[in-house]
Amino acid sequence: MGFLLGMIGPDALRSVKLFFLIEMPPTPLGLAVYGMVTLATILGVLLLAVRFVSRRYGDRDR
Repeated sequence: MGFLLGMIGPDALRSVKLFFLIEMPPTPLGLAVYGMVTLATILGVLLLAVRFVSRRYGDRDR
């Protein structure tokens, strides 16, 4: 999706900051990398939370 937004390139697009540190340009590659890293981080944190909860409370029946 970020690649498509970068290709269309509306005039209002500004650069975005990845983790508030790395500034990404509003190019197709920059927006695609921003989207992939952001999504991977969010899904990774959720996966770690599910793993933690399942290990902590999963063996209660035994």
